[in-house]
Amino acid sequence: MRAPAWAVPGLILLGLSAAAGSRISGAIADEEAFLAARPCVETEAARVTEDCLHTIRATVLSAQNAKSGPKGVSVFRIRLRAPVPAPADQPFDLNSNGDLAYLVKR
Repeated sequence: MRAPAWAVPGLILLGLSAAAGSRISGAIADEEAFLAARPCVETEAARVTEDCLHTIRATVLSAQNAKSGPKGVSVFRIRLRAPVPAPADQPFDLNSNGDLAYLVKR
C-alpha cells in the first residue's frame, strides 16, 4: 500500500529533474557553441553555413537597469541607435554584473 503512494511523488520528482536536466544541457551546449565560435571574415559574411561571431558597430541609445520577466529579474537593458541589423535593432538584456555591462556603464 505504501509503495504505490511513494511511487507517485517519485515519478513526479523524476520528471521534474529530467526537465531541469534537459534545460541545463541546452544552456551548456549554447555556451560551448559561443566559446567555440570565431569572428566572421568578410568572405564568410555572405555564407551562412558556418557559425561565427558578427561584429556590429553601433551607438548606444540607452542603457539602464531594468526588471525583466514575470519574476522581475534585474538586468542591464541596452538599446542601440538605428540603423543596426536585426536582432540588435531590439532592446536586449545583459547580466547586470557581466563584462559587457561593465564596459557600457563606463
